[in-house]
Amino acid sequence: MVFSTAAPEEKVQVGTTTGGCPIMLNRRSICMLKQAQQDGGFTIRLVQGSFNPGPKSTHPCHVEESAGTHDAGGVFDASVRDLTGAQIDHRVRHLRLAGWAAWHRTSFKAPHIHAVAIGDTQLPQIAKNQVEDYKNKKDGLKGHGADPDARVDEKFFSDAFLARYVTTAPPVFADASILAFVSLRFQKTLEQFTSDRSAKHIKLVQAALKELGLYPFTVDGGWGRETHKGFRLWQGRLGVEHATGVARRTSLEELGRRSANFRVKA
Repeated sequence: MVFSTAAPEEKVQVGTTTGGCPIMLNRRSICMLKQAQQDGGFTIRLVQGSFNPGPKSTHPCHVEESAGTHDAGGVFDASVRDLTGAQIDHRVRHLRLAGWAAWHRTSFKAPHIHAVAIGDTQLPQIAKNQVEDYKNKKDGLKGHGADPDARVDEKFFSDAFLARYVTTAPPVFADASILAFVSLRFQKTLEQFTSDRSAKHIKLVQAALKELGLYPFTVDGGWGRETHKGFRLWQGRLGVEHATGVARRTSLEELGRRSANFRVKA
């Protein structure tokens, strides 16, 4: 499966830093990150995303050590805490295989993986310079030293390869009315429900919940106990008071945004 988006520059919050600042990525970066994680069989722990102003800014979420690298789209930093050297190398390699200019940074106060999405239209100039360094087998730092990590074939940062992450296909829509009906019906009867009309909308919710680790089951298009539980857990994660598992529009819209899986129509 290749992840792609028709809205590559749309900004999405994908987490929060330990200091309470939002971690933002654009949809193209989300697709590229998902690809690396799927192919490598791991989960990245983000500590900094994109659209964070650098040290010259007075913004409360500015980043002292970024030098402007994270000012716009297409960049993130990931934690390497509790990872072995082999695990770090594995992550860097699969990020590179997915089209990222990625390095293991060891010279900073907090070692981390720094990654720049090659070909991203929102990259700040300093990040574009890092991409050129990467292509020239350099480390992307001020001294332009040798690349310390294992190289991958140039085809993995070619325009033809990277084109797969952006599609002109129309967005997929989940019907809020249908999902409210089937989830409320299950709550009242405790019997799994599906129909030809509802199955495709239920599958969108199941796939999104599965991606977030809240539904580790088959995407079958039936709204039952595990789907209902997964959606209730999702509502709880959002901080919804009295989460019931009944699909309400606000929770559905946030699920679609967070997973980049669908949009919602009334």
